[in-house]
Amino acid sequence: MIQFIGSEREPDEQEYNKFALDKLPAESQWRNKTFADLTDEEKKVFYGYNLAVRYLNTDNEGELRDMFNRLNRFLSPLKPQELRNATYTGPFVKLALDLADDDYWATNSIVTPASIRRMGDVEFVSELLIGALHGPQGGSAKVIDLYYERYEDYEDEFPNQKRGEELFEQTLRSVQKLLPKIKKTRWGNKTGFYTLFAAVAFLVRNGRLRAGKIAKARKTLENFASEIDRRLADENAKVSRNAVRYVRAVEKGANDKKRRAVRHTAVLDVMGRYFM
Repeated sequence: MIQFIGSEREPDEQEYNKFALDKLPAESQWRNKTFADLTDEEKKVFYGYNLAVRYLNTDNEGELRDMFNRLNRFLSPLKPQELRNATYTGPFVKLALDLADDDYWATNSIVTPASIRRMGDVEFVSELLIGALHGPQGGSAKVIDLYYERYEDYEDEFPNQKRGEELFEQTLRSVQKLLPKIKKTRWGNKTGFYTLFAAVAFLVRNGRLRAGKIAKARKTLENFASEIDRRLADENAKVSRNAVRYVRAVEKGANDKKRRAVRHTAVLDVMGRYFM
């Protein structure tokens, strides 16, 4: 931008330099134009453009070079989690990175390889950790940012971090016991997994999965998923009240906080009796 308007010109250069938009597609009306070619009105519009500025709190030159090399080469904007990883350095982001470093997410296709390359696994684990600690929250980037900011000022650990990490790991182990082949179930997609994980975390926080009830709990989840699928296919299908509530909260705006809370309650009603 600075080069385009000629702010870096030498004293003996003309008012505007020779920077032209020669990399644009041939059909673009701006191709090969310089700033001097613009009309006065077009220049006003140009100067009135709002720029988004991000501060990257990192001194790792390798990360910065990789980031901007990708931007310049592929013109792909940074994903929210890539920005968080460059912006935040506190204990929460470190814990999220550690918890995401688990083959479970990729092996079960909960997060796709393409998403993992853009730190989608870290973002999803961040959501799960927030959900385990605070209950279901909205899935927007702003909501996740708020929790990163909330825990950023702590140097080594945020309050109750060890308990939070233990809760996350206990919840994941319980989910693995309940659904060892989760990849083939409705709970293996991100929406279903988030709902199941947050509900199990709530139950684990107050007790534990009954050892002798795992098979029955698994069957209950499978039957509940079947009810949900039938209701999604036919709005008149005869299913339980919890299945109806779940379907209504998954059809539109699935990541909305209220809809997540409705699904959370439905799964708690279905699974609560299997936890001490």
